[in-house]
Amino acid sequence: MSEAEVKKARGLKINQAILNLICGTGTPPTIIDMAKWKNVISTINNTITTSFVDTYIPGEVAQITEE
Repeated sequence: MSEAEVKKARGLKINQAILNLICGTGTPPTIIDMAKWKNVISTINNTITTSFVDTYIPGEVAQITEE
């Protein structure tokens, strides 16, 4: 597996964990696109980017709808 594939897989795993946190706690998903949240994520790992409201959540919805 290439470094890019590893990075993508790790990002997807992190995004899924964040989505589970949002859904499990009833947290508004817009919090994830706030600067303070992005600061937490970049502090943990500065190669991770998240864009839940515009990218990840719509993608999950499309996949669920398709299934």
